[in-house]
Amino acid sequence: MVNSTRQQNDGSSRTPTIAVDARCLAETYRSGVGESAYHLLRRLPWLTPRLRYRYLWTNHRPVRLPELAAPNVEPLALPVPSKLLNATVRLVHRPRLDRLAAAQVVFLPSLQSVALAPRSGLAISLADLSFERSPEFIS
Repeated sequence: MVNSTRQQNDGSSRTPTIAVDARCLAETYRSGVGESAYHLLRRLPWLTPRLRYRYLWTNHRPVRLPELAAPNVEPLALPVPSKLLNATVRLVHRPRLDRLAAAQVVFLPSLQSVALAPRSGLAISLADLSFERSPEFIS
């Protein structure tokens, strides 16, 4: 992942930006993955103050979570419903989330359909919490 500031062509430093697909936080009822993402996204900016985060969600269901606010977090609402965003990503591989957010890395706390530029960084979080609802799945 990005761990230091990069130099722009003109020699000035630029803070690395991570776009976070936060659509899982806009659900009416958060799943285990959404709950895990909530706690991670609430703490992560405070642990990595040298990074800038852009939390993305769709305008269809705006997220109002003041406890996610931090000096290095910027909310970015995409002006389309999530289903339309998913359809265009699957059909035409656009819009590219990293370019929409002007980010070097995209973080997916839950698996979503996304399009990225070829050289963009991608970080994903995988969690299997099925045992919480169905303990018989534990082997």
